[in-house]
Amino acid sequence: MHLSQDEQGERFIQRIDGPRKNWKFKAADTRDRKFWPQYVSARQAGLNATSTADSTRYLTPADDRNNTRLILSQVVLDTFESLNLQHPIAGRSVREGLKAIPAQPNLDSSRS
Repeated sequence: MHLSQDEQGERFIQRIDGPRKNWKFKAADTRDRKFWPQYVSARQAGLNATSTADSTRYLTPADDRNNTRLILSQVVLDTFESLNLQHPIAGRSVREGLKAIPAQPNLDSSRS
């Protein structure tokens, strides 16, 4: 997920100013922020090196949490649909074995 540098700055301020979010803040966060260009470059290099036709990587905008969740949900849904999954079909031996099982009375029919 991609969080813009401006949004990251806003979230840092919320973590400093908001007592319920103080636990999320680390002093190293402010020091590491100056390495933003290197982080962006490393992230892109990682995506380029690992994304393939069979294993696609996505960089999702994350400034707006609701839209991020919507985008990720759509990616997951599209991925599952592209797989064209089917229920397995029982082989001949399984079907023959099922025929050999005598019919059982419906156990739920005795309940009222």
